[in-house]
Amino acid sequence: MSSTSDDRTHPARSLNTRAALPPPAFGLALGATLLFASCGGIGGDSDPPAWEVRFSHVLSTSSEFHLMAERFRDLMDERTGGRFRVVIY
Repeated sequence: MSSTSDDRTHPARSLNTRAALPPPAFGLALGATLLFASCGGIGGDSDPPAWEVRFSHVLSTSSEFHLMAERFRDLMDERTGGRFRVVIY
């Protein structure tokens, strides 16, 4: 195998070429798009969606474990302002 096959598969490129860089307008447009995407866009719902926490167990609804789960659900609702919703299975 000769060294010319390497030249054909991996052509030499200059790292100092200005043509490889995108134009400044492209960078500004990309930055603005990312900014609006991270902020949720223009308009829309300002409240974040509620998280659902699934709390499951195999005991009866009169067990201490289930009563503790209900207390946990009530405290999560109270302390997070409804951002976390606990569903007991």
